[in-house]
Amino acid sequence: MKKYNVNKSIAALLCCAVLLTGCGAEGNSEEGMNIALKTPVTAAVNSETAMLRTIRDAKIYNGFVFPETKEYGFGDSVTVAGTLAYPGDEVKEKDILVSSDVSGMQEKINEAREKFDAYTEEYKNYVASQNLILKELRTKQSQAGITATEYKILSYKIESLERELEEKARLHALDSEYGQTYLKQMEEAMATSSVVSDMDGTVVAIGGIREGRYNSGPYLAAYQTGWGDPVIAVADTDELHIKCAYLAKNIVNKAKDIYALINGERVEVIYEPMSTDEYNELKDKNGDVYTTFRFVDMPANVEVGDFVCIIVVNNIEESVVSVSNSCIRKDENGSFVYVLKDGKNIHTPVKTGMRDSMYTAILSGLSVGDEVLGATKTDYKKETAVAQKADFKTEFEGEGTILYPKRVSVVSEIEYGNVQFEGAKVSMFQMVKKGDIIASVRVQLDEVEFQTQKTQLERMEQRYADFIAAGIQGKEIELAQKEKELQEQRDLVEKMSKDAVTTQILAPADGIVVSLTQYFQGGKLTAGTEVAQIADVSCCYIMAQNQNQQLSLGNNVTVSYSTGLNKQAEVIGEVVSLSEMGISRVLSSDYAFVKIPQEDIADLTGGIMASFGMCEITADIREMKNVVVLPRTAVADINGTSYVHILNEDGTVTTQSILLGGYNNEYCWIAAGLTEGMEVCLK
Repeated sequence: MKKYNVNKSIAALLCCAVLLTGCGAEGNSEEGMNIALKTPVTAAVNSETAMLRTIRDAKIYNGFVFPETKEYGFGDSVTVAGTLAYPGDEVKEKDILVSSDVSGMQEKINEAREKFDAYTEEYKNYVASQNLILKELRTKQSQAGITATEYKILSYKIESLERELEEKARLHALDSEYGQTYLKQMEEAMATSSVVSDMDGTVVAIGGIREGRYNSGPYLAAYQTGWGDPVIAVADTDELHIKCAYLAKNIVNKAKDIYALINGERVEVIYEPMSTDEYNELKDKNGDVYTTFRFVDMPANVEVGDFVCIIVVNNIEESVVSVSNSCIRKDENGSFVYVLKDGKNIHTPVKTGMRDSMYTAILSGLSVGDEVLGATKTDYKKETAVAQKADFKTEFEGEGTILYPKRVSVVSEIEYGNVQFEGAKVSMFQMVKKGDIIASVRVQLDEVEFQTQKTQLERMEQRYADFIAAGIQGKEIELAQKEKELQEQRDLVEKMSKDAVTTQILAPADGIVVSLTQYFQGGKLTAGTEVAQIADVSCCYIMAQNQNQQLSLGNNVTVSYSTGLNKQAEVIGEVVSLSEMGISRVLSSDYAFVKIPQEDIADLTGGIMASFGMCEITADIREMKNVVVLPRTAVADINGTSYVHILNEDGTVTTQSILLGGYNNEYCWIAAGLTEGMEVCLK
């Protein structure tokens, strides 16, 4: 993605205004701009001259260049086990993005499989034993000297046993089919319990996910993630489109012209309409609805995150004779004006065209140069400025905090005995290695319970030995059960012995300590109690406050932070998360993810944490290159329409409506209605 540099060109470009002959500059230039100011000719007070103007009805819709994005979620209720990909990470097709906790499901599968295997083994043993009985019966039946009555009885027993075996076989087949179907369904459910990408791309958003649960706090997302909602989004940054504020289909259909303005250049686009159902679905899903435009031909210089203005021209009359709205009068015959001619006010019927907030187009009845009564009074300063081409930007300022979304809990794994907290052996934001001591503990084992369990183990071992000595033929299932119970008891005694001598809680992974639970010395700990959190420093972001969604994917930001001892440092990061236009409401946030280069993380961590985790964020946003710019004091707003007062070569002044693209504290950039080199009067 691109890197933005602070643009310094605007001051230089606007310095080229020249003084009118015989008029001096008044010296009140904008800071850093040194714009030369001029003195125009005074306009008439009560009358005006009909002039050629462009009258337009147009609107601007702000937007950004977004990548093609796909959102993923779980189809059912799950407990999240962990996020395996984060904003800015490159992923491949079939990569697991988010996993769920399948331990409970795996236990059910194992239990069901054990029961199924035991049932199958029991059936096999039953069939084997019954076949032995059948063999004996048939042997007896075939012996010489057997009576007819004995033969008949044996035949009856054989037939009965065969029918019983057939019925058992039928029931076993049904039970087996059911069991296998159940296992298959469970295994399929477990296989689909992870969110898997079906495309190559870049992660651009994650929901409120943390290991073991959903989190609705500010760390990752502003909204609680519900079941079935998306939890992660992946983008194809090679497939780009534009998203802007919503345009209804009827607005587009009525428009005479629609195009995009990117870096001062016109770009042809295609409107993507939505059906009513699509609109309602998106409205329900996102809260806000945005409009998508596709590129007719992808410009070579367009990148993700570029600021875009969609220009919708509803109507336009170019170079048309026009006068102020106040000049137009009406009677029973229609519109008319008073034309000043030879010192007289001549009633002159006119045919009017479109109008804006100040001026009306005259289609017939007037000519350029006609002087008309009823002019709108305009006030100008005695200075002017010349419209120049320059790069325009808006400055963003905000705050951020460091975020480590990938964390592991350090917990007490001591299950048996009275566990007392002795003290932490690390401090906040300390780097640790796997196996480092996090805290010390003291364990008082229940000796009575321990001896009871040891005695129980000895008895079970003796019973197991007796069982083996008695022979296990035909008792395989019982043997397996006894072995399982014996091993469980051995594990219990071993765990109690291990817990009794435990004096330390160790780090389960490398990382930085980002949380320490405050316990008093001697405080009691139970199994699973969290004493600290360790974060993976390789997964580090700055969470920049972005309530107005000014920061966009691809923007470069400057992170300023304290290194201690009243020293400041800076590092350049990149926004790697989408703004709300590009994703669903449940994935959007009031924060932007800023990725920090790996080589800067270590220094950044110590510096920010030394100043309570906060840092300053600055960025150049909404950049437009090579556009017409003017000082803000050169642009007037009248009833929602922007105007400039153009100083003509003959000394006259023409008030002209413009299409204002945007502004910052000092300057405006003009999307339409003004060209480079035009001289305008200041308000």
